[in-house]
Formats: sequence, structure tokens, C-alpha cells
Amino acid sequence: MNLAENWMQYMTNIKGYRKVDALNVLNEKCNTQIKLNRYYEWRDGIHSPNPRVTAYMLKVTLTHILKSFNIDTENISDYKLKQLVSTLSF
Repeated sequence: MNLAENWMQYMTNIKGYRKVDALNVLNEKCNTQIKLNRYYEWRDGIHSPNPRVTAYMLKVTLTHILKSFNIDTENISDYKLKQLVSTLSF
């Protein structure tokens, strides 16, 4: 499972969004106009999200993963979280 698929799973299964609504959130946060077919290309490894979208997906997904391990993400500064995301991004 890749980052795009993990992010979508979180947005649909945990947050309760439909896929199209999850993409609307992504588009608002990243100032993009991503459509569902592009998400499927990411999921299938045909294309990769741009760095801004990748960073957003990492931040959302990583925060959820940390919380699932009972790590208090509320006390992690945005700066530290951005450093962590930057370290994991390529």
C-alpha cells in the first residue's frame, strides 16, 4: 500500500469522507485540482503526487499513525512535524 492509498484509506474509513470529498479537502489544502482518475494513477504507481501534495498526505497520515501508537501529536510543534515530514519526503 502506498502513501496515496494510505491517505485515502484514512480519509474515507476514519474521517468518513467519500473519495471525491477527500480529494476536495486535498485540493483546498494544497491549492490543486486533482480528480479521482489522478488519485487512481497515484494509487497504481503510474504517476506520483507533487511534493506539496506528498507533504500534505504525509502529515495527515503520519499524524494518524502516531496517534494509533498513543503518541501525543498535540504536543508536537508544527515545526517539528514539518521537519519529520521533510525528512520522510523525497
